[in-house]
Amino acid sequence: MSKASDYRQELTNEIIELLEKGTAPWQSGWQFNDSRVFDRPYNPNSEKAYRGMNSLYLSIVSHKKGYTEHRWCTFKQANDKGWRIKAGEHGKIVEFWKFTEKREIIDKDGSKVMEEVSLARPMIIRSVVFDVEQMTGVPPLEKNTPNLWEAKSRAEKILENSGASIEHRANITPHYNVLDDKIFLPEKTQYKNAESYYATALHELGHWTGAESRLNRSILNGFGTEDYAKEELRAELASYFMATEIGIPNILTDG
Repeated sequence: MSKASDYRQELTNEIIELLEKGTAPWQSGWQFNDSRVFDRPYNPNSEKAYRGMNSLYLSIVSHKKGYTEHRWCTFKQANDKGWRIKAGEHGKIVEFWKFTEKREIIDKDGSKVMEEVSLARPMIIRSVVFDVEQMTGVPPLEKNTPNLWEAKSRAEKILENSGASIEHRANITPHYNVLDDKIFLPEKTQYKNAESYYATALHELGHWTGAESRLNRSILNGFGTEDYAKEELRAELASYFMATEIGIPNILTDG
């Protein structure tokens, strides 16, 4: 099996395992009693957060391994900082897609210049990364308290700017009604915290994007069908990606 297959299959297996346990790194938590807040995985060398499925994958690994740190980097990057990978530790594969590259071309004056060109086919670049808790010599991280007020404000802006019609009703089950083209949510006071409310709202907004006038997905699927499961997973991942992008804590539950 190729490294690409290993990465994708392991990620798929991890997601299935968590879902079967009722534990997923994107669950809204509006009716859960216990939760753990995780930071977004990022690279301490580039100071950039991992994105997309890499972010999800490393969050899952952190959850399973019990890592409290979420700095991930390659063997070389660790060595460049004077950090050392502990004996017997194994890294995790992450994937990056490269859509452009710099190439030398001849301009109209006949001079050689470097120019960013689009690739006919994207290149897939894979790296093996390690969490800093798998290393020695790593200085403690000075953690800044996240500004949740700003994060919630950004979430509210997303909902507002989407143009989605959202109605709050006491004790209603959160859902998107495709016939009315409206999102229904419980009253905000019924949620244990604002993070849970926005995670749920963003989940339903994920469904809302599938309407015929927007992305035109199959939304009216019977419960328990494969199409129903696919649509739920899309909405769950949409909530996860939006929440982590704007800085809302990612709620993990233990079922």
